[in-house]
Amino acid sequence: MLEEFYYLDVETNYSSPNNYTHGHFRHAQTANVVFADGHVDLEKPMPDSIDPRLPSVYVGQLNPEILNLQ
Repeated sequence: MLEEFYYLDVETNYSSPNNYTHGHFRHAQTANVVFADGHVDLEKPMPDSIDPRLPSVYVGQLNPEILNLQ
């Protein structure tokens, strides 16, 4: 069972034990992401960020650039 993700981390050392994956890329290895301005976009996981403990379910991290408030 996978739980929903509520915590967003911008850790970019994906091999670190402190790395917290926060996206489920279940739609052809992409995720539907809703932005604060209301638009929705398909996003791919960052390279090498897929959780090695669950490689077949594609749980990884979003691009840190889209997580920054501007």
